[in-house]
Amino acid sequence: MVAMFMLQTFRDDGWSDLLADVSKFCERFEIEVLDMDAIFMPRGRSRRKLQKVSNQHYFKVSLLNTVIDYQLQEMNERFDKDNMELLSCISCLDPHRSNI
Repeated sequence: MVAMFMLQTFRDDGWSDLLADVSKFCERFEIEVLDMDAIFMPRGRSRRKLQKVSNQHYFKVSLLNTVIDYQLQEMNERFDKDNMELLSCISCLDPHRSNI
């Protein structure tokens, strides 16, 4: 339950933080950063039949959100309500979550 909530929160609100972290990493190691407002150009496809979307849309919607949706779907299929409740209760035993 906690993991699913975290994934959903990341899907909804995590893009800008992720992009900022990746940009900082790229700048630190002198890696060229794509202009996120530019049109995405896939490799190996005809440019005439291209659907014109920005790099930001492609990476956020087509890649990141698709992967997160797949992960959420897998978790929903593998864990029923009782298992999720058990996992949620067990997560409170995690020493990293302790305030001590």
